[in-house]
Amino acid sequence: MKQRSLPLLFILSLLLFQACKKDRDETPKEKETTGVYVLYEGSWGQNNSGIAWYNLKTGQSDPDFFKTVNGYNLGESAQDLEQYGNKLYCVVSGTQGEKKSFLEVIDLLTGKSIKRIPFFDANSEYMPRSIAFAEGKAYVSGFDGFISRVDTASLTIDGRLSAGHFLEGITVSNGKLYAANSDYYYSEDETTVSVVDIATFKKLYELEVGPNPTKMATAQDGSVYVVLSGNNTDAAAFKTINSNTYKVIASYNYFVGSLAVSGARVLMNVNPYTTPEIKPFDITSGVLGTNFITDGTLVSIPYSISINPLNGDVMIGDSKSYSSTTGEALCFSGDGKLKFRFTTAATNPNHTVFIYGDKQ
Repeated sequence: MKQRSLPLLFILSLLLFQACKKDRDETPKEKETTGVYVLYEGSWGQNNSGIAWYNLKTGQSDPDFFKTVNGYNLGESAQDLEQYGNKLYCVVSGTQGEKKSFLEVIDLLTGKSIKRIPFFDANSEYMPRSIAFAEGKAYVSGFDGFISRVDTASLTIDGRLSAGHFLEGITVSNGKLYAANSDYYYSEDETTVSVVDIATFKKLYELEVGPNPTKMATAQDGSVYVVLSGNNTDAAAFKTINSNTYKVIASYNYFVGSLAVSGARVLMNVNPYTTPEIKPFDITSGVLGTNFITDGTLVSIPYSISINPLNGDVMIGDSKSYSSTTGEALCFSGDGKLKFRFTTAATNPNHTVFIYGDKQ
């Protein structure tokens, strides 16, 4: 009996040890922000877009990090930078007629380029503008009126859909893509948002929203926000679309530049070309609050806003002037007090990606 029970006791002890070890290994670790990437657009026609990096552990920054790591410039008129999985996806719009349109896929931790996907063919450029993700695919809107679907495993374009005209912002809600049909600097009278079913990759509707829709975002409840830049005769506005009924359910006479959404929090740069000021937007009442910056820090031209979902910090990109040789990225606490700032190697910082690690 004893000889037969000893192996059983040993096995039970081993299983208990492995279970305890598994519990220890799988205990969630507290996360912290370790760094930030900031994409800057640069000056039009100068081929000087890039990505800056700031290390929160050391306080060190590199204003031209992408070039430092890869040895070449990012390109012309980079428009969007987003994380999906362990990669960064950077939309480089380029200029019409010069075959400089790309989707740059970058390793999240090293900043090293993995692949540069051409966004042009023998006939024309796609002029990519904005990117969104769903179910292992990246969806890129383009000034050519097409949405390009990229498989994030093979890193190839596996579908192209004619969805509208001069597509700008794109966002995902309830299994649908929403893409803004912009006026492309008032060259066309565009007033709609295109709705595309993700499962079938087919266009369903064009929703009437108003003149020159540009930026788009998805709210916590699935509502879709759209920024209307207006035109020479119609004022700018900000509207909310119900993603279940595909109808505009709220409209506000706010002139919105950049926009950031994180959970129930929304920040807007209002009156961007006259008296720019970043203010919170109450999603229930639709009322704008007072100036987000509470310590008197001056931001000359707020070009972008990003909210860190981990700790509520807010990154603001300052163009300084649209023709400035450099830009600046400023990090504020959630209550509007400056934490740190660093320079970008060219102007117009337009997107931030936060990098996280385990607290030690």
